[in-house]
Amino acid sequence: MIDWPVAFSTLSQAIKLASELRSIDKEVSQAELKLKVAELTGSLAEIKLTLTEAKSDATEKDQEIARLKKLQQRLADETVELYGYRYRKRKDGKDGGAGNPMCDVCLQKNGLLIETAKVAGKGIMALKCPNCKAEYAHLHTYTD
Repeated sequence: MIDWPVAFSTLSQAIKLASELRSIDKEVSQAELKLKVAELTGSLAEIKLTLTEAKSDATEKDQEIARLKKLQQRLADETVELYGYRYRKRKDGKDGGAGNPMCDVCLQKNGLLIETAKVAGKGIMALKCPNCKAEYAHLHTYTD
């Protein structure tokens, strides 16, 4: 994470050094001038690094926002919520869901829409997520 107070302090210092270079007296030795230029160069390098990190952070956040918008759009366009679980929308345009419910664990943790699958269980037909292996019992399966 970017330490903005340090970044602004460094920028302020660089601006101050640049101002000092402008008002430098002809009597200043070559060594002092080189020292001021070196300080200015170091400050500008820190600022560049901070701005590069900020750009990277902003790009990552923009990508995450785009991913979440896509997921939200997919949830609205392709699924329907019934009794607290997401199901595929019916292809015939009728109300209700189709197939098995989506895994609520995968949806909540990773934003994944993974449809559960039937597995044979202790006398009952249970549903299990093929991704995270979460098991669900007594949930309704709809036909298209």
